[in-house]
Amino acid sequence: MTFEELLHVNLASLRSAADAWAAMAALLKKVAKEAGQMRSLAQGTDWKGENATVTKPFVVRTSDEFTDAVTEAESIGHLLSDAHDKIKAARDDLRRLCENPPTGITLHADGSMSESAQPRPTSHGDPQHTVTQDDFDALQRRIDAIIGRAEEADSTCSWGLGRITKDKHKFNSQYYGSLKDARIDAQQVAQSKTDSVDYTPPKKWGSGIIKPIAEFLSYRSWMEGGEAALRMDLNGALQGAIGGTPSAAAGEASKHLEKGSILSDVRGVHHRPTFINKVGKLGGKVFGWPVAVIATGVDFYYTPTKYKPGDTHVEAPAEPGKVKYQ
Repeated sequence: MTFEELLHVNLASLRSAADAWAAMAALLKKVAKEAGQMRSLAQGTDWKGENATVTKPFVVRTSDEFTDAVTEAESIGHLLSDAHDKIKAARDDLRRLCENPPTGITLHADGSMSESAQPRPTSHGDPQHTVTQDDFDALQRRIDAIIGRAEEADSTCSWGLGRITKDKHKFNSQYYGSLKDARIDAQQVAQSKTDSVDYTPPKKWGSGIIKPIAEFLSYRSWMEGGEAALRMDLNGALQGAIGGTPSAAAGEASKHLEKGSILSDVRGVHHRPTFINKVGKLGGKVFGWPVAVIATGVDFYYTPTKYKPGDTHVEAPAEPGKVKYQ
């Protein structure tokens, strides 16, 4: 909110809206009273059949909705009325400050300041023409404080209105008697968001190094691809096959290096193995099935199978250890 906006703000429509909501709340009170009487009659009547299972709950629920409607209408009226009063008070203070600024300073309608032509008397009555920067700064702080009051009333009112009208399908039971109530509620909401920190379980030891290696060497991808194929999930089967290909290809390459290839001059069992042959032999062990089986187990340890849709299994962190609900 700027200096000029507050100085020239027209609050007639805001006052009118506050009065209209107050009148609406008064009318709704009468309707809610009648609905409350119907509610008492419905609860005190021993209905049978559909009247007991349909009509009776409908009457009770409708009565509660009218009660909430009254609460919401009253809250809106209170917020608008309090916002009107506080913004009006700030505007009036700003206008008075423009009409009677500190001695020696002229406050213009756009918020700018200048030194007045008339002398500024000292405490001894002697004329003094000098206005210091501290005087201008002090006046600016007063202006900022006045505008800040209006801005705070405007933003709090806006937040409160949004809070109680956020559900377009039913009335809200949240009651605000003033902007102070909305401000307290806003602080509590902000505090609850600060306190509710998502629980992040600590990573298992070796997640940074062992986990990716195990994922690369394991048969899990092929296992899940086979399971997908049984479910006729062709895309899942293809992804599983692709996921296990790098490790399988590395194993085949290792076999060829160990036995001899164009990279090696080994052509028989009586020749001494070259460095390439030794690398292939090591690779054959790394990518062989014993290591792959162990890697598969490690892979499942670090990333357990996710539960399928429809499972009711929930894990919740607790102290000490974990608590499982099923």
